[in-house]
Amino acid sequence: MRKKAYRRLFGITALLIAGFLALPWAIGSTAAPVTLIRPSIQKFSEDIYVSGTVEETARSELTVDLPLVPKNVFVELGDRVETNQLLAEVDQKATQEALMQLVGAVDLIPSEYRTLLAGMDLDLSLLSSVIPSELRAPASGTVTSLSLVPGGAALPSSSVCTVSQTDQLRLKMLVGETEADQVEEGDLVVFQADATGTEKYTGEVSSVFPAASKTLVGTSQQTVVGTYVTIHRQDTRLKPGYTVTGVIKKKAAKEAMVLPYTAVSQDEENQEFVYVYENGRAIKRVISTGMEYSDGVTVLDGLSSEDLVIEFAEQVPRENCLLRAG
Repeated sequence: MRKKAYRRLFGITALLIAGFLALPWAIGSTAAPVTLIRPSIQKFSEDIYVSGTVEETARSELTVDLPLVPKNVFVELGDRVETNQLLAEVDQKATQEALMQLVGAVDLIPSEYRTLLAGMDLDLSLLSSVIPSELRAPASGTVTSLSLVPGGAALPSSSVCTVSQTDQLRLKMLVGETEADQVEEGDLVVFQADATGTEKYTGEVSSVFPAASKTLVGTSQQTVVGTYVTIHRQDTRLKPGYTVTGVIKKKAAKEAMVLPYTAVSQDEENQEFVYVYENGRAIKRVISTGMEYSDGVTVLDGLSSEDLVIEFAEQVPRENCLLRAG
């Protein structure tokens, strides 16, 4: 009888031991499968977004101090001219008449001519002496603006012709004051012009303005710092005055720990967190994040590159639950 009892007790004990040994396997087989990843270390070049305009590296303007009336105009917009080339002949008589009409509005006329025009009994010989007979180009280049019209009076102290070096263009781009300190001469610039579609151009920062200025953005003012950008490849499709947008790419790339967006969640206290896989369980780890990119977000604190992170946080039913690597 005793032998039978011992055999029965031994069999029960063996079954209990086998059951305990199989328990982890049984629990693991029913635990939810999850995908585990490690944070990736990536290098990023922090792009600084800028906007601005295309402009000439050199241009000269011809201004007139009196309401000159052209008789003949010999150039048109887009013409190539040389220094001192004849632009227009001045109609002396029509210009005198235009001056007579401005006698009552001497504030429009430069101070050096006001004494001459102060009285109604103007000396026409003196008047003729201050009226030029012709207008000539101030420099060599392309005529990019022209307001000379035969028979039409030019406004006093106004520019009637601009001659530009259109084959030597540059960009004037504006940087927000919070990022201006990061911009240096030699930084690479990649930009596009609204007028040329998806065509991309490159250049480099040639100078950074020594002082900031105010510019209107929408309905509010913004403080900006100007930069000049040398264009690497001159293109005839780029024209002075075109609007451009682009990025300044910093030479020194920074390393950052990156996780996909699917791994990051947010709790009721608005804290960002991930689930770290430790000893078969999902352990909540609060983290701080930084820059966001198309393929993920940078992790600034709370995680190491050796941690095993659950790739899809939404797969975890609750903190500290049992899971198995899928």
